[in-house]
Parts: sequence; structure tokens; C-alpha cells
Amino acid sequence: MFKILSLDGGGSKGVYSLGVLFEIEKRLGSSLYNHFDYFYGCSTGAIIASALAMKKTIEEIKVLYIEKIPKVMKCFSATKRSQSLRKVLEEYFGKEIRFDAFTKHVGIVATMVEDRAPRIFKTNRDAAFGRKATFIEGFGCTIAEALLASCAANPFFNDIRLYDKNNKTYFTCRDGGYCANNPTLFAIIDALKPLDIDKKDLIVINIGTGDFPRSHNIRLNIGSCKHVLSKDLILDMFDTSSNTNASIVKYLLDDINILRISDSDSHPSLKTNILEYNIEKLEKIFLRGRKSFGDAEDFFKKLFPEAYKG
Repeated sequence: MFKILSLDGGGSKGVYSLGVLFEIEKRLGSSLYNHFDYFYGCSTGAIIASALAMKKTIEEIKVLYIEKIPKVMKCFSATKRSQSLRKVLEEYFGKEIRFDAFTKHVGIVATMVEDRAPRIFKTNRDAAFGRKATFIEGFGCTIAEALLASCAANPFFNDIRLYDKNNKTYFTCRDGGYCANNPTLFAIIDALKPLDIDKKDLIVINIGTGDFPRSHNIRLNIGSCKHVLSKDLILDMFDTSSNTNASIVKYLLDDINILRISDSDSHPSLKTNILEYNIEKLEKIFLRGRKSFGDAEDFFKKLFPEAYKG
């Protein structure tokens, strides 16, 4: 079986995904690196997917989300957040480490500003749709640069300009949530088309970032025109992107073994947003993710029966 782990975007709410994955890792008995063939992610999901593909455990990744990411989210401006996130990612993944360091398939989804289209950083030419002879892993970018591109949720973070070694040109990226906050459809297309995996041999685990009440409605000054825009409009768009792709996968690809976990919880104590930096709140969201796995475990057992033997 070819097993895909696909992780949604959602900023600080990535701790919900970590809660789900914590239970999955404990159930499987070892690092998720040993149990999945393709790690796909958007934004915060791309950070987690990349860390897993570098053989990090969930407990190790959680330290990043509890000790480092909140300091990024606490920054006042988009420029400060972007600078802080770059520093964190370069420290965690290495300043010069590129995609050839990955030993599993990895897909990192960003949005290319110039083309208004997806830009997916990949590790292996086998997953490319064309020009395989000239394929360069991750377009020649470092892992940290690709993750910055996937996480560039303008206006909360700045767009990032990168150099494409393959096409020898510069391009601008922003958050992958603008095209596919839930990247599962792209991951399945890669498996079925360039990788030529048969549908019956495919298992997909898709973890969202949960649906919780919004904590408040901060207003931001956008651009030189000082246009005032509610951040809720952007967040609604990201959520809509996730839910739309989940629906397409559910109804169009219902003959594939797919489990999506991303529950809703309306409890007031879980009011949050993608810039959450309250540690106590993040720990509660992590625990909510663990509970969500319990609610979905019966279906997980059917997909991973080997984890329940003995």
C-alpha cells in the first residue's frame, strides 16, 4: 500500500493536527516517517509534514509549536512575523539544507503570485508532471525558503521572493491556503498520475486544524492605500478552501481509502485564530486533537489493522 499523510494549513492551530498525530504515532508504535510514503502539507501543515519527513517525532515537533511559534505569532507586524518565522525555520531545518536532504516524497504547497496558481515544491522527479529531465528538487530552494513561501499568509505575513534554479528566474509566493489550504487533492493526483499508484493500493490520512470559535476580530491596515480589511475575511477563505477540497475528494474519489480528521468544537475556552500565542490555549487545542483521533479510531483501525495486532 502507498500511504499519504496530508496536512492542512491553519497557523498556530497546527497544534490540533499534532494532537491527532500524537495518537496516531503512539498507535503505530514509532515515528510516522516509518509508516507513510508521501508527506504533503500546506502552510503550518507543510512545517509539520517536513519535520516528519526529517524523522522528527510528534513530541519534538510540539516543542517547536509551544516554545517557538507563539513568539512568532506575538510579533506586531507582518514584517516582524516573517523575519521571526524565517529565523525559527532556518534554526530548525537548517539555513542551507535543501530538498535532497529528504529521503521520502514531500510536497509543499504555496501560491505563485505572478501566475495566480499553485506552486508545489517537490522532492522527487518521479512526482513531476513534465520536464523530468531538468527537474530540480524544490526548484533549488532551501527547505526553510519553501516553508516560508507556503506560510506567507499575506496580510499576516509578507510575500516571499525566491529564485527558481530550474527556470533561472525569480518568482513571488504567498500562503498555499490561497489555492489549497487542504492539499489532499494535489497529493492524490501526484500518486495516481506521475507516480502511477493504483487506487486500490492507496491509503490517505488527511488531518485538518479543527474548527473553533474565532477569538476576536482584529482589523489590519493593508498596503499604502491603508484599506481596512477584517482578518476574518481571509480566515474564512482559508477555511472555505479546506472544506471545498475535502468535499471534492469525498464525492469524486469515494473509491479511495481516505480518512479526514478535523472536528468542530464550539466551547468558549477554545476561541482562537491562526495567530494564537497563548500557551494554555494551545495545549487545550492539542488535547482536542487527541480526542478527535479517538472519535475516528474505528475507521483508522480498518486502514491500519497491523497497528492493532497483538
